[in-house]
Amino acid sequence: MSDRIGRFIERRSRHLLALLLGLTLLFGLREAWLAGNVLHGWDAADYDNMATNLLAGKGFVHEIAGDLRGEPVEIRLRGHRPPAYPLFLASLYTLFGHHARAVYLAQALLFTLLGYIVYRLALLCFARRLPALLTILMYAFYLPLHGIIARISTEILFMLFLTLEVWFLVCWLRTPRHRPLVLSAVFLGLATLTRPTPFLLPFFLLFLFLAAPLPSWRHRVRAFAVHLLIALAVISPWMVRQAMTFGTFVPVTTGGGITLWEGTAAASGWTTPGWTRPDVPEEAMREFGEYINAGPTGYSREIELDRMARQRAIEIIRGNPGRYARQTLVKAPKFWLGLDFETQTPLDPVSARSVTGLLINMLLLVFAMVGAFRLVRARAGLFLIPALVILYFNLVHMFPYVLHRYSLPIQPLVMLFSAAAGAAILDKTFGRRPDPDSQNPLAQKPPEEAPKEECCVGVG
Repeated sequence: MSDRIGRFIERRSRHLLALLLGLTLLFGLREAWLAGNVLHGWDAADYDNMATNLLAGKGFVHEIAGDLRGEPVEIRLRGHRPPAYPLFLASLYTLFGHHARAVYLAQALLFTLLGYIVYRLALLCFARRLPALLTILMYAFYLPLHGIIARISTEILFMLFLTLEVWFLVCWLRTPRHRPLVLSAVFLGLATLTRPTPFLLPFFLLFLFLAAPLPSWRHRVRAFAVHLLIALAVISPWMVRQAMTFGTFVPVTTGGGITLWEGTAAASGWTTPGWTRPDVPEEAMREFGEYINAGPTGYSREIELDRMARQRAIEIIRGNPGRYARQTLVKAPKFWLGLDFETQTPLDPVSARSVTGLLINMLLLVFAMVGAFRLVRARAGLFLIPALVILYFNLVHMFPYVLHRYSLPIQPLVMLFSAAAGAAILDKTFGRRPDPDSQNPLAQKPPEEAPKEECCVGVG
């Protein structure tokens, strides 16, 4: 990029950042206002029910009254959902009353705060303002994220905690200190209490800790142990509560076996979003109904249900591993692009917004792959952390049932790689030839906006 344009970006970076954050807030408030005061979202009724039960003193209980093919059932679950989001809803209901719009407005504010954190993460990784501004530009206009602002769903809160965990871990990798390492572990624990997906993430990041620029192996192992133990300490109160409730070890929630079964093509050869669908075999329906219906204790037998579902899933996989492998491959475009090739069930109506979202997802992924290739060639080590997190989420979501919205929490990390490609194109177009150090963020100091010693804490 020409020196003139580069100097303009350097001079006006704060104004450009304020403009993009303002647009992010405006988009979020628009979604919150248009949604009204009505519950929206795939699991909205579940989380709303848990929050109201918390306020009523019933604890973490999820109550459903429904029917299984004409037979009435009463479902009372105590460990199916993690606690962070119901607590978030209950806090808002306490402050503003039982109003969905208050939740949407709060999530619009969190969406904007997350935009600033994404910018700071990009600034720390690139040590250049152009790709950092490109990252938040993509974030502000990424339509699939707009769609979850006005939803009673965990995505916004989970995304905030997960991005903070990555940010502090990048801070620690640049300047190994105790504070960013501890804060990264705290936010990893909070993310796990919002959604159980990252429970095993520390073990996936073990390679990162062993390759960290620390004096000895002993220091690396100790850093990993500190990160793991602090994350477990954050989660441990909920784990103790689960063990006391069910009399057995439950890491976070009781739904892992069910989601695995839903992803094994048990219903007419297709993965299924639930065991109450008409195409679920009658025998499986009876088994599920036996455990899910609240019995003499007044609660559903969640542990037995989860174990039974996991056992049935393993039987299906062993019976036809080839089919399960094909189904796993089919999940990839569904996870990343929202393309559902399982035409057994009707697809969502095609709309301008859905087509636009598909095109945006495809363009984002293409740019991300180009950017990742360039960063690998430049040996940009700080990007290893978001890359490993993206890979982890891709792997763990290929085996159970999957939806496109499960990929949304890692899209801000994907945008880092897309911004690398975008910045390279602009540099080439306008004739800028960066020096070798600018290609490797580990070899340079962050800009003045990110304080040298406290890059993970400062807000200047």
